[in-house]
Amino acid sequence: MSWLVPTLVAAATLLLLLPWARRFRPKPNYRGRPVALGGFILPLAAAAGWLFYWQAARAAAPGLFLFGVLAMAGLGLVDDCLEQRQVKGLRGHLKQWWRSAGDTALAKAAGGIAVGLVVGLAEAASLAEALVDALVVALAANAVNLLDLRPGRALKGFGLGVLFLAVAGAATLPYLLPLLAAAVLYAPFDLRERLMLGDAGANALGIALGLGAALGLAWPAKIGFAASLVMLHWYAERRSISRLVERVGWLALLDRLGRRL
Repeated sequence: MSWLVPTLVAAATLLLLLPWARRFRPKPNYRGRPVALGGFILPLAAAAGWLFYWQAARAAAPGLFLFGVLAMAGLGLVDDCLEQRQVKGLRGHLKQWWRSAGDTALAKAAGGIAVGLVVGLAEAASLAEALVDALVVALAANAVNLLDLRPGRALKGFGLGVLFLAVAGAATLPYLLPLLAAAVLYAPFDLRERLMLGDAGANALGIALGLGAALGLAWPAKIGFAASLVMLHWYAERRSISRLVERVGWLALLDRLGRRL
């Protein structure tokens, strides 16, 4: 199946949403300092442009990968613009949805599950693998967002995820490299607390990792990646990721690297 047309539709929708950028207001970070949102849109657009050129110019093109990244960026952009009340964890979002039926975080979760199911049904060799693909994509789409609690932490988490996929021999690594370059270029602004990644950037990077794993990893490595994501979400529901990072020496050192202290 060619994903050229759906990708064009997703790109056009994202462009139509960009005028909402005027609604971006500085958001308080962990120190309470106002930091601007939406800055990752430009490097993300550059990475997407390269992937789109690759898709249009080559037969073995990353069409589904690019479609998923653009779709989740659009859903995250809506979340950034609506400025909903912040809630913690899946249970918090479910309670908010039950009370108001207006939580866009659940719309993002549904989008991640839908993309994961499409990947699984189109690429997996069995129903079990299709379900694992759906789980990997849906959880990874939210995983980077879970880490976006301190300057640079989400970008470092994305970088570690790309490193894992590289070591595991993921065939989709070339798809991730333009996004990794975008993250590296954006990192100084995030680390210096001049710009914040926001949901648009975090969810786009997260689903890129999920799609990279689902489309590019062998079955054993994919199971390991899925288990890691499940444990991360389980821990985030019950404990504080920031406290865990502060208690583990090498994590604390990595977390503070490049940050303003």
